[in-house]
Amino acid sequence: MRESLSELLGFLASVGITVEPKATGKSRRPYTDSYLMYDFSAHILTNPKLEYVTVEFTGKGCSQLHQHGLIDKVINYMSRHGKPTRVDAAIDIKTDVRPSKFVADGYSSRIKSFGHHKTVTGETIYLGSPKSDWMVRVYRYDGVHERSGLLRIELVARRDKAVKALKIWQESGPNAMVAYMSERYKFGSKLWEAVELDVWEAETSTESPRTDDTTIAWLMRQVKPALARLAIADKLSAEFWHLFFQGIPDVTVTYGPIDDDDSKPDMAIPFK
Repeated sequence: MRESLSELLGFLASVGITVEPKATGKSRRPYTDSYLMYDFSAHILTNPKLEYVTVEFTGKGCSQLHQHGLIDKVINYMSRHGKPTRVDAAIDIKTDVRPSKFVADGYSSRIKSFGHHKTVTGETIYLGSPKSDWMVRVYRYDGVHERSGLLRIELVARRDKAVKALKIWQESGPNAMVAYMSERYKFGSKLWEAVELDVWEAETSTESPRTDDTTIAWLMRQVKPALARLAIADKLSAEFWHLFFQGIPDVTVTYGPIDDDDSKPDMAIPFK
């Protein structure tokens, strides 16, 4: 497990994803610990007795990967070095239609498992078994909620179907993957017929271009906290700082022996 985790952390660091170096102590069976990824809704589940680790990105985490231009790199790495076990894809439709009405308009007769759950906070219909390779949730929130005006169709692929779904993503893109995951349900609702599977394009069109200011903001938001944690742990040597700033013009690093004189820095990084 240690080798698998080390390789994974090395890859994440290479694409700029910072991982909390200490386990949180919160996990689920059969895992004993989890590691958080800073600035991403994701975590790594581990157990020293297992030869593998599990990585989970939430829907928000996948959107964050996309916004940072990392989604394809992460999928390619995970597919090469691991085995996808579950893929979820959600489609939001702005409508007042209830989940029960959407499903009542028809779906494939091959789907035998059906579940209906309704509370004061919303309504959910399940098609397919939670233990099967395929399942879909159709739900919406009621009351005050950021998605209360949306009907969500959440497609789930597990095990070999998840492997194939991500392979289709790699070969033909996310829209083709969602089309593959949804085809078996053959929804009869006119709402579904009108859905355009523009999974990422809508977000891309509104994404702000990367500028010097956004790069500086990223350094302050992601790199600075990581350096601070390492500094507190006394893991940053003078040699590290020389390597860190090597090749950057107009920056020199000077350092001296640590003393008790707080008026003088033990390490100075002057910018010309």
